[in-house]
Amino acid sequence: MALSKILPASQEQYAGARNLLTNGAFAISQRGTSFTAGGYSLDHWFVSQGGTCTLTQDTADVPTNFKYAAKVVTSAGSSFMSLYQPFESVDYEAFKNKTVTVSFYAKVNSTFSGTMFVDLETGDTADTLLGGTFTLNDPQTITPTTSWARYTASIAVGSTNGIRFVISPSAAQASGAEYSFTGVQLEIGEQATPF
Repeated sequence: MALSKILPASQEQYAGARNLLTNGAFAISQRGTSFTAGGYSLDHWFVSQGGTCTLTQDTADVPTNFKYAAKVVTSAGSSFMSLYQPFESVDYEAFKNKTVTVSFYAKVNSTFSGTMFVDLETGDTADTLLGGTFTLNDPQTITPTTSWARYTASIAVGSTNGIRFVISPSAAQASGAEYSFTGVQLEIGEQATPF
């Protein structure tokens, strides 16, 4: 029997996997729950950093209906962490030359300054996270607040050899800055659906 015959019509759009990212709620943490250096961290998320920061799998301060968030705390001036997730070329074919929409929940503390951005960076080498040269593609900026809120942005994706998702502060932060996010979802099309 087809799945659409089982689900009510109002739920058919939610059948199957919509999220192109893995571990968007940061629930899987096989490598540990606290990271102070660049490299792979919470499953499928790669960290690039400048200065001194700690990324943790936070359980104390999360939005309603979530159990975990990724939380970055800076402990020196001019510090930041960016989180990346690469795509293999076979997966990238599904959204090449299309518009995708990213949605996520974010929160910062009062020390955080400026904005954050999300993008699908494009590269000249397929199937790699760090190889070749990556450049910003269509960065979308949001201004997070000290309360949890959901943000959405649409990104135009072109044709490229390599691609990776990034979420990052737009500038390095002072010591004591905190920023958290969860429910990170990337979907084909221009409309965000519930996580």
